[in-house]
Amino acid sequence: MRLRYHHFEKLGSTQDQARALLDQGEAPPFLITADEQSAGHGRLGRTWISPRGNFYGSLAMRPAVDPARYGEYSFLTAAALLSTIGKFSKGDITLKWPNDILLGGKKCAGVLIESCGAKNEILIIGMGVNLRYAPPVQEVPKPTAALWPEAPLDVKRDKRFTKELMKNFIAWHRRYENRGFEVVRNEWAAYAHHLGQPITVETPRERLEGVFTGIDAQGNLLLTQDGETRKVTAADVSLS
Repeated sequence: MRLRYHHFEKLGSTQDQARALLDQGEAPPFLITADEQSAGHGRLGRTWISPRGNFYGSLAMRPAVDPARYGEYSFLTAAALLSTIGKFSKGDITLKWPNDILLGGKKCAGVLIESCGAKNEILIIGMGVNLRYAPPVQEVPKPTAALWPEAPLDVKRDKRFTKELMKNFIAWHRRYENRGFEVVRNEWAAYAHHLGQPITVETPRERLEGVFTGIDAQGNLLLTQDGETRKVTAADVSLS
């Protein structure tokens, strides 16, 4: 996979810029990054706070799988972020379903999967990583962490981070193409946050409590309640 690369000092969001370039005829795959976002997107329509000093990027590509399987790319991207963050930080890194990367139990990165095109044939993968700035509790509902908090800006290190992330994404994508989602699923499960422990999940319809027992072959969360396991396709997860 050969990626064209576009960098901007400031954007509304890298996701919106990716869509704009696609509308202008830019052919995927390509990567967009920005030093700062004024209207960053998070999951479920939330705002991603995006001051200068962190990583904000969107990768547009045309996957060779059915759009129904695009959710698998959230786990693939998490695996790439795990490998990358591990090279730049010695902290304990875990993966929280469905799309968060935690450093010392606090969120330091997230993934946003969106599709576009007449047949949803194009996938845009949004990635945000707290490099220097972690939003305080007054701005976000859950604890956050940064890889190197309060460190001065270092353009060379930022470029190394981006290069390493894309190298790891391409490597994981190659494994995924050759061996299927199972190889990604196994890696994700090896670092799953609170696997085998009680959790609470808030779905659009109900609140459930049970033991987190893994993810299935489609990436759905498996929740065991009173000896019965059910799958959860969309929810927010917290500790019970």
